[in-house]
Amino acid sequence: MQRTKALIENYYEAFNRQDTSALLELLHDEIVHDINQGSKETGKKDFAAFLERMHRCYKETVKDLIVMVNKNGAHASAEFMIDGTYIATDQGLPPASNQHYELLCGAFFAIKHGKISRVTMYYNLNDWIKQIKPPETATKFKILHLKGNEILPYVSSLANLRMQVFREYPYLYDSTLDYETNYLQTYVTSPECVMVLVLDNQQVVGASTGLPMQFEKAEFQKPFIDKNFNIQDIFYLGESVLLPTYRRQGIYHHFFYEREAAAKKFGAKMTVFCAVDRSLDDPLDPRRPKDYAPLDSYWERLGYVKHPELCAYIERKEVGEKTASLKSRVFWLKTL
Repeated sequence: MQRTKALIENYYEAFNRQDTSALLELLHDEIVHDINQGSKETGKKDFAAFLERMHRCYKETVKDLIVMVNKNGAHASAEFMIDGTYIATDQGLPPASNQHYELLCGAFFAIKHGKISRVTMYYNLNDWIKQIKPPETATKFKILHLKGNEILPYVSSLANLRMQVFREYPYLYDSTLDYETNYLQTYVTSPECVMVLVLDNQQVVGASTGLPMQFEKAEFQKPFIDKNFNIQDIFYLGESVLLPTYRRQGIYHHFFYEREAAAKKFGAKMTVFCAVDRSLDDPLDPRRPKDYAPLDSYWERLGYVKHPELCAYIERKEVGEKTASLKSRVFWLKTL
């Protein structure tokens, strides 16, 4: 027990010193890392990359550490406070400006051959978002929560917003007002639809939609029906669209939080969304902006898992194409 307790204490001492080499020496070669509200990673290489990002974006100190160990020393848990500063913007999260935060955290460990073989982290991401959000953000925007026919007055503005955002990379959709207006009718006519609408001085600058999969179009239902899912258990998260000026201010995270709350209220067992999945040669695509970064790691931190075997095929015309063709979109799933 004492050896395990010392091992965990040494782990956090190395973390506080930002001594990556010393910390990695305490880990088993096949270390399993369960990231808070995210994916499972395996191996020291991935853990080292995680630490590099943490040290680049956050300056954190573990305080008030309490370590608990079971009788045979094979398992341990820890409770502690993080005293942190958000020093560089992390992908998919609000902008950093040296915001201070304090966060209660918990961690669970498995021990193998005297080294840490699993780390599972827990903390309240919503609490962290609230702490680092600029004070003016809460009053700058007006956020509406709409259902069904309540969306109707905003359809024209939403259609134009979707056309504008979807011309950007990675979508590159050459859409039309008629197509987008028709697509939005699915949400207007569904009483269980939810829309989170963002207004700035009465101008629609962002929106995000969701509805039970049973009310979505057939092409979105098909992959799940083919794999014998019960679509009545699934809540589909439609696209989130937000003008560039309003990004990295916590709104995107709010979109997920509100739609997942609606899904739970509906009684869904999982939430899903689908995303454009560009090819491995994508970095060579001249249309790709130099500063573009996929949101995969952000979605993983929210608890979503990519399922390449689940694809929707949507007929769309891309910028530069003469005619529309089927485009694949890969689903991401989260169990509620």
